[in-house]
Amino acid sequence: MHRRISRGILQAGRPLRLRHYRIDHTRSNSYSAWVAAGRPQDPGRGQRAAIRARAGLEMCAPERLVDPALEDLTVSFELPLPGVSLLEYEAR
Repeated sequence: MHRRISRGILQAGRPLRLRHYRIDHTRSNSYSAWVAAGRPQDPGRGQRAAIRARAGLEMCAPERLVDPALEDLTVSFELPLPGVSLLEYEAR
């Protein structure tokens, strides 16, 4: 599913840092890692490490700086279903 998000920039003149996080079938999903490991009842050390690696919130795209001269910001991306994205804006 294609998504397009627009927002006004609240602090014109200051750069913004944009981070895009995702939870879907391949990112931030320890359940998928457990299934890929064969659904072990007692995961081995390597399997536990692979499952834990997917337990945190993972970035979907590289962090980027937004031009402070912009008045509006539009971000477009594909969102697999089921899935959810978190766009984090931080003034620098």
